[in-house]
Amino acid sequence: MTFKIKSFAEARSILDDLCHRLDKKPASTNKTLKKKPHLDGNSEAWWLAHKGATPAFDSNRSIAYLAAYVEIAGPHFYGSGIPLEDGLMYPDRGVMKSMLHGGCVTIGKNKPGLFELTPKGRKLISGTEIAALAELRPDRKRLVFDILKELKIDVSDWANYKGPPAANPRYCYEWAFEKPDKFVVLCLWHDELQEENGRIFQIKNYRRRSKNPQPVRVRRAERADEYIAKAYNQGLPIRVVVVAGKDRTKGRILDKLAWAVTSYDFDSGEHLLERGAEPEKNEGYQEIEYSAHEGEAWKRTALITHRRREHKFRAKKIEDALAKSHGHLICEVKGCGFDFFLRYGDIGRNYAHVHHREPLSKLPKSGKKLTLADLAIVCANCHAMVHIGGACRDLDTLIPLPNSSRRT
Repeated sequence: MTFKIKSFAEARSILDDLCHRLDKKPASTNKTLKKKPHLDGNSEAWWLAHKGATPAFDSNRSIAYLAAYVEIAGPHFYGSGIPLEDGLMYPDRGVMKSMLHGGCVTIGKNKPGLFELTPKGRKLISGTEIAALAELRPDRKRLVFDILKELKIDVSDWANYKGPPAANPRYCYEWAFEKPDKFVVLCLWHDELQEENGRIFQIKNYRRRSKNPQPVRVRRAERADEYIAKAYNQGLPIRVVVVAGKDRTKGRILDKLAWAVTSYDFDSGEHLLERGAEPEKNEGYQEIEYSAHEGEAWKRTALITHRRREHKFRAKKIEDALAKSHGHLICEVKGCGFDFFLRYGDIGRNYAHVHHREPLSKLPKSGKKLTLADLAIVCANCHAMVHIGGACRDLDTLIPLPNSSRRT
């Protein structure tokens, strides 16, 4: 088993970061790179015989070190040294002795010389932001075929291939699958996942990937975008296959926790996936303001929390507008008044865009209490013109007056 995932400098940075965050002090060990394994570290007795200072297993110091090792190597790592791209990082002897005594890890139970987190250890570090994401890093390489079978998705057509069904290139490299009307399966790369305040999420756009010159990648991206849009519209959960590696897959596992598409921009394909979120149906209206508000990290984070809070409020705006206009959604841009239902019949019933009158990018970091008056019903054309060029124009002056001078 090898963990060629980070350089020593990156591993050291993770250790320092967690120590500063949890213990308010820098890490005191592993200051130099070591290139040879310490074979004594394969023995549990060697760790327990340590006579130096041993911090309590549940101290901030111990938690920081263990969380760092899990982030660097995953829930299994060698006592003789954690292999990195350019050498080894030795686990701290005092911390690991404490963890062994506390029942948070075992060594050599399933494989000689290998530390393994116990349920108690997982619970101990579950409060650290970086460790929660680390636990999702694949520690084995499962086949997509086997994962789909576990999810009871029909894989019978995979057998229409001269080799093993699981290696059928028509399917095994795809990024998205579905169990119609039940859930969508997405392959997400661990390195692209993010965490903020305990929430694991991904902000992505497969339409950008569809511009890849390789036709097969274009097709995969288009299918993934199609399934994500469907999940958002129909309120379907997302089952995530977490993939480790970039150019070459090094690991693959199925996340036991379901995800959901909590925001989707139908015009651009920009979307937000959140682990553990409850999926909700979004038929009847679109949100196209999402991609216009990318920028500094705090704005992206504010957008995530803002979208989750105001989702139901937007649905309430639709209900309120339908009630006031006797079952119609009429564009509120002065001089427009477009109604999808009147123009397109039943397929346009209860359909419109919901516009946020004040740009999300200008909201204070502390947030703002939302009212129905802050939202407006608009048609697709007006919504595009409101935001064209990255602006957020006033609805009362968007359409020029009849006597205004316009270039034709």
